[in-house]
Amino acid sequence: METGKHKQMTRLNALRFLALLPAFFILNLNAETVTNSPVADTTLFEPNPTHNLGGHFDVSAGTTLSGPRARGLFHFDSAGQIPPSATITSVSLRLTVTRVPSGGGVTSLFELRRVLRPWGEGNKTSSQGGVASAGEASWNDRLTGSAPWTAPGGQVGVDFSSTVSATAPVAGFGNVTFVSGPGLVADVQAWLANSGTNFGWVLMSQSEDQLETARRFGSREDPNRAPQLVIEYSLNAAELRITNISLSQTSGTVAWTGGKGPFQLQSKADMNATNWADVGQLTQTSSATFPVVGSTSFFRVADVATQPISAKTIFKSD
Repeated sequence: METGKHKQMTRLNALRFLALLPAFFILNLNAETVTNSPVADTTLFEPNPTHNLGGHFDVSAGTTLSGPRARGLFHFDSAGQIPPSATITSVSLRLTVTRVPSGGGVTSLFELRRVLRPWGEGNKTSSQGGVASAGEASWNDRLTGSAPWTAPGGQVGVDFSSTVSATAPVAGFGNVTFVSGPGLVADVQAWLANSGTNFGWVLMSQSEDQLETARRFGSREDPNRAPQLVIEYSLNAAELRITNISLSQTSGTVAWTGGKGPFQLQSKADMNATNWADVGQLTQTSSATFPVVGSTSFFRVADVATQPISAKTIFKSD
């Protein structure tokens, strides 16, 4: 049986251990990198100009041996994952080549350009596609039944940006990375500022006049080879960030920077619970004290002036 002194020491050691946890939680909750798969992707396929391929497990781009072209569309959405005031510092896109021409094909530079008009992914699963339903993209239409492309396959300068966002050489099987540069960074920063302009990128070979540049790339329907967009960002000084947590046997103090205030320290016993309970009063200062008693609790600092509330979970106490 534990003695009172032993219980007291166990409790103190647990608190000392918990004092080391906030750095871990802060690192994750203020993560400055997000990785996403597309929310939509499809192929514009010249051999079957009225067909949609939005449900197929790969996306095609380039020119086949017989001459028809294909172009791929990819749409990523990071809304809600990156603070609106964040500064985008790096953007890279990884694709995986899943099929090449039987003779190996011709290596060419592939490019990404911003898509300037909305399009519909569709759900046709055949490698040659199926007749597009209303609202689905095809070589002829960005939204079948209501909106054609300016020119079949989309027109640079109208449907697609006249500026190339990034390029990468594509040869055989395996991963291809469009590395970060000013173009990709500017695209994502613009979408962060105005999500209504985010229609993704078109993937094209820069040598569409050359045969056998065609490649197939894993789509979002292929969980093992889906495209991966990696975005790195920095938080501006105004963002609410936990800077320090100190604990004693019965109480703790948390300090932070940024935010507008007033601030409210909140807690709940179960992270799956819907509501947070206020701890103490609203404050315009940058620190708060809380009790460390009873069973496990989770704490956060909420900037109640922000809509929706900007909050940082800080640590658990038990």
